[in-house]
Amino acid sequence: MIIYNELLIRELFYLKGRQGMSLHKLVMVLLVSVCSACTALNTQNQQDKFETSIGQYGAALRWGRYLEAYSFHIRKDEIQPEADLEKLENFSVASFKILERTVNPESADIILLVEIGYYDEQFGTLRKMRQKQVWWFNEKIKRWLTEADFPDLK
Repeated sequence: MIIYNELLIRELFYLKGRQGMSLHKLVMVLLVSVCSACTALNTQNQQDKFETSIGQYGAALRWGRYLEAYSFHIRKDEIQPEADLEKLENFSVASFKILERTVNPESADIILLVEIGYYDEQFGTLRKMRQKQVWWFNEKIKRWLTEADFPDLK
């Protein structure tokens, strides 16, 4: 994007010399190119925040920090779904994998199909579950959250 803007500026100065482009037009074109660069940076910033959030969420599950993982589960109406976190004392999450990722172009939500591998300490079994999670960016707190219910390990 920066290289494109530099080329655009050079082209404008070339055109100004040849066609007498007004300073006003030159400033307007420069503002438009700067705004487009800022939009691209903002989009990249949100993608970086999503990658950080999903990494923190997966790590919290794997390390048994279920209350921390639960803090990511807030719906768009700002209601947190109920979860029985005490029940999770008998489980250890072994893996958290993203199987599919889709971006909803209308809302910028990210839809994930995740697979959670976990160990049931009571029965000594390793199990897996899949869950669809819709992640959304909360502008107020500048954080990605999921509307999905907390994973129900059984």
